[in-house]
Amino acid sequence: MAVNASAIPRLHVALQVVGSRGDVQLLISLGKVLKHKYGHRVRVATHPSFRTLAEDNGFEFFNAGGDLQKLMAYMVKNPALIPKKKTLFTDEIAKERDLGIMNGCWQSCFQSGDGTSPSNIAESKQSPFIAIAIIANPPKLRAHVVERLGIPLHLMFT
Repeated sequence: MAVNASAIPRLHVALQVVGSRGDVQLLISLGKVLKHKYGHRVRVATHPSFRTLAEDNGFEFFNAGGDLQKLMAYMVKNPALIPKKKTLFTDEIAKERDLGIMNGCWQSCFQSGDGTSPSNIAESKQSPFIAIAIIANPPKLRAHVVERLGIPLHLMFT
């Protein structure tokens, strides 16, 4: 049965990506289908390093926070999907970084602007973005957002 594209409701989807360029490219590929085939509004929430990549592909950018270089160094030291217990309880830098990224991901679901400064909120000319679904990696930084907002979460990994 063929689907009438005009009958599909237009959704606001937040693509939340923490990681490497390859991680961002994976979700951007999916975002292109969501935007161009189905007409959904897609916002890419990721590191500032990937702003141009998101915008060059026609997406709204939102700063999810986090220093990419420090994150990559941390991932090299802790290559498992779930960090060692010692790291979780003793690494204050990681806790601070994760808190910043969690805050950025939370705000990317409803805040106007691009998340880089409070002045960008007032200057935003776009209609409000209210996410009704999140597609993301990795899981530990998203569960609190979807639980609080009551919206679905789809996890993707490379």
